[in-house]
Amino acid sequence: MNSILRRRPQPATIISCIALAIALTGTSYAAFRLPSNSVGTKQLKNGAVTKKKIARAAISALRGARGPRGLPGATGAPGPTGATGAMGIQGIPGSVGPTFGRSATGSCDPSNAYITCASTGSISLPTAGRVLLIGTSQWHNNASPPPNNGACRLAVDGAGGGVNGPGNVLFGEITQTHSLNRHGSVSTISVTDPLEAGPHTFTLECAQVEGDVVLIGSTIVAVLLGGA
Repeated sequence: MNSILRRRPQPATIISCIALAIALTGTSYAAFRLPSNSVGTKQLKNGAVTKKKIARAAISALRGARGPRGLPGATGAPGPTGATGAMGIQGIPGSVGPTFGRSATGSCDPSNAYITCASTGSISLPTAGRVLLIGTSQWHNNASPPPNNGACRLAVDGAGGGVNGPGNVLFGEITQTHSLNRHGSVSTISVTDPLEAGPHTFTLECAQVEGDVVLIGSTIVAVLLGGA
């Protein structure tokens, strides 16, 4: 009995036939499709995904919260000493002070009119300006029954105000509280109007108002402040 031998087609022959069929139809098909959610870290090569391939929204979502502020750094070493600055503009004479001063002492036994108890004498101011005047003295009642009182004032070139004028002060007692060995004190201070440069005389003058008073250890101080 004659038998016909049947041969199984070889794999290469099958693949060739499939390729020929695809070429004749003009349509391409993928050999296989990946199922959804099938690609993981094992399938990705290290460093294969770059920032350019990641969506901006995904990058923003991956940004962490701001960390706490770091500790201040150590203080740096002192820098080199800077160069000496330029010299300032020289001040205008008479615009700063004090620039000149004089003091004198004395005593007096006044009547009911002002007399000089202490005087600087004639002094020459080097520049124009205002002058600070300070007058002080001790007084007692000269063993006179009360009331005993008086007034002192500061004068410039022999001109002073009345009993209640600028730089004038009253002193004294209603009852007898100051014996010859127990003195009271009186002081006055004032700033003059602007004075011209040149000679001027500054005095502390005192007068009796009631009773009998004597002034000792009187002092007058004159300081040129400068600046008209």
